[in-house]
Amino acid sequence: MMRFSAPWSTFLKVVSAGITVLLLGAFWFAGPISTLEESQAFQIFLIAFPFLLLGSSAAFIIRGYEISDDAVEIIRVIGRVSYPIDNIERAEHDPEAMSFAMRMMANGGMYSYSGFFRNQKLGSFRAYVSNKENTVILHRKKGSPIVISPGEPKEFVKQLKKLL
Repeated sequence: MMRFSAPWSTFLKVVSAGITVLLLGAFWFAGPISTLEESQAFQIFLIAFPFLLLGSSAAFIIRGYEISDDAVEIIRVIGRVSYPIDNIERAEHDPEAMSFAMRMMANGGMYSYSGFFRNQKLGSFRAYVSNKENTVILHRKKGSPIVISPGEPKEFVKQLKKLL
């Protein structure tokens, strides 16, 4: 089993830190605002929302990638996602894989770029990315492509090709 890191790009670090500060600031200011004449449910919402958003986003942080004899696994805080190697047709390192990608149902920069995206190059694809410069496309026999971003993308492709 080979493990690869998932380093964050500088841009992802800045965006994630900015959003975190913004949401914690929203919590800080929600206290005085919530003492107004709103309903108790709205007050609870104002206080809980930033934490729910931060927590749900943090759960999907990509911690790394693994190649085993039978699967490529994406390691996230909440668990692993596995893609069988026998369904992977080829892999290629392409730093432009996410260029002009539209979020269909995705997180576009709060601790990761993950979810369902679409662009002209790949059509619909699933992404588990922490650094857009390191993107590797896993072209599947059945299903849409998977885009990941291991710390050493060329080595990842080299090791995976040995198993394809």
